[in-house]
Amino acid sequence: MDRVFHHTSVLPEETMLAIDPKASGVYLDMTLGGAGHSIQILERSSPDGRLYAVDRDSDAIDFAQERLKPYTGRFEIRRSRFSDVASWLGEDACDGILMDLGISSPQVDWGHRGFSFLKEGKLDMRMGADEEETAADIVNAWE
Repeated sequence: MDRVFHHTSVLPEETMLAIDPKASGVYLDMTLGGAGHSIQILERSSPDGRLYAVDRDSDAIDFAQERLKPYTGRFEIRRSRFSDVASWLGEDACDGILMDLGISSPQVDWGHRGFSFLKEGKLDMRMGADEEETAADIVNAWE
């Protein structure tokens, strides 16, 4: 099984134009994924911009932690759902928010994740491995 996490950010320049990161700004990337957008936010908000990032996929978080090491001290990653962000970040805490409502390439490319039509794997489709119900459970047990 190929476990290399590779993801190409979609519309990076357009996204940065919309968010317009600046020094001393505080930003939230609600779908960290491969950290491509997060890196751009941190680069453009240098030297002291702050980033909060969220993802439910522990594979993505592990990969992103490595990629973001050069920015240590300027970011915080949480394994969380969109719906939980307000409970730990609060209202009006950010100068810009990025929310990508899709899935990342590795989730589709890795058969064991259960999202792929091209690779063999169980019908899993969980965003986080600690979630109990798989897509197979839902398809086979729900009314």
